[in-house]
Amino acid sequence: MSDKTLIFYLTACDRYFIFDKFIDEINKCSVDTIDKLHLLIVNSSPDMTYYESKLTKQKIQYTCVHVPCPQNNYLPKVKYAINFGLTNNFKYTFKCDNDFIITHYTMDYIIQNISLLDSKYLTLSPNISTGMPSVEYFIDEAFTKDESEQIRDEFKKCKFNLQPGVFDYRGLHQPGGKWDYKQFFNQLTNLPTWYKGAHPVRYGFGNDMINDLIIKHKTDIFQKKDCSVIEGDISYFANMGFFINTQIYHKLINVEKLTINGCDDIPLNRYGWKHNLKHGIISHGYAIHIAYGWRWCLNNTQSGHQYVDIDCPTKTLIEYEEQFINKLYVTDSI
Repeated sequence: MSDKTLIFYLTACDRYFIFDKFIDEINKCSVDTIDKLHLLIVNSSPDMTYYESKLTKQKIQYTCVHVPCPQNNYLPKVKYAINFGLTNNFKYTFKCDNDFIITHYTMDYIIQNISLLDSKYLTLSPNISTGMPSVEYFIDEAFTKDESEQIRDEFKKCKFNLQPGVFDYRGLHQPGGKWDYKQFFNQLTNLPTWYKGAHPVRYGFGNDMINDLIIKHKTDIFQKKDCSVIEGDISYFANMGFFINTQIYHKLINVEKLTINGCDDIPLNRYGWKHNLKHGIISHGYAIHIAYGWRWCLNNTQSGHQYVDIDCPTKTLIEYEEQFINKLYVTDSI
């Protein structure tokens, strides 16, 4: 099997304004990196017009496919991508959502060190702005100490509640004092549930501040820097972009049958726990994920469903994301 990587890009004919920036960063990668990549657009819509028109002008090789699936179950797309990767001899898979931008130097670093997936790590992932647990490392590395403390003050405001049909998260409340993410991750580890993907940023706490500070520090964030691999305090791994050995991806989805819903984060974590495999996060290797949809559906404006005490934004999620992208690239200088 070759050492090439399949970029498995999940989409639904939306967020073109993010895709443009994603591709711009890929084009900045080294020639050696681009030669080892193949972009697979897996679209729940049959309309490939935009992707085809954009990608015919790019350096990267690509394939666009239509895989219909419901919004709450993207496993048909995952299984298609795994089969495509195995059939076409891609040893590694980079799974990423369509609301995600990885910096070019981070992509170069991971491809140069991709063989770490052969033994030491289950996944390699960028240091993602709202990832779990990477948000805690991102705000420490990308921002000043005062700024990261202000964000954690926002995290502290999150009051976890019962989510019917999921889990009762009220035990995650931390007593007074500062936000202690190591203590929080220890609490998550001990929860008697597979659904350990709770973090204040996923509900929206600190999210606006993180995005404002990304805009403030954008020059540094997008500037090439020295990277390294760290093993985080990972009680639960929930990143919207990660690299994995394709055969292992196949095994945890199709062979060991570890899925319990329409997502791949639970089988990914269960496989890691079972086989004592670690998740590597790229220190100073940044990626941007703007926001989680949870903030729009698990807030105190839902009649009878006060899952978490935060107001629903006045803008839609797509409007919120597009406003951020417009501000981030206002001078087009990165």
